[in-house]
Amino acid sequence: MSKNGFSLAEVLITLGIIGVVAAITIPSLISNARKSAIESQLKKSYASITNVIRLAEIDNGSMDSWPTGAEMDVDLFWKTYFLPYFRGARLCKKQTDCGYPADMTTQQWSNAAWSLVTNDTRLMF
Repeated sequence: MSKNGFSLAEVLITLGIIGVVAAITIPSLISNARKSAIESQLKKSYASITNVIRLAEIDNGSMDSWPTGAEMDVDLFWKTYFLPYFRGARLCKKQTDCGYPADMTTQQWSNAAWSLVTNDTRLMF
């Protein structure tokens, strides 16, 4: 009489191999998915900023003629060149103004928000 099927040892070895392969591949799949999501968000943000600049140039002339450095009034710059073209944007004088935790370091906050840098000011939005 012949028996068809697998022994318990064969099944456990197969499951062990599948587990090892999964343990090796799943972290890289998750990492790739996160990278793809971040890349997509950056592309969307870049496209939004590019569109804002194009619209602002239509209304205010070439970006080359916009004030920079010491001659830039940050609040006026924001109100003239960015605010009219960003829906729902707001100026962040402090982290908490834009919903970031108050205990973030300056570097963490700078990495989390878009900014315009002048000689003595960082305009976060």
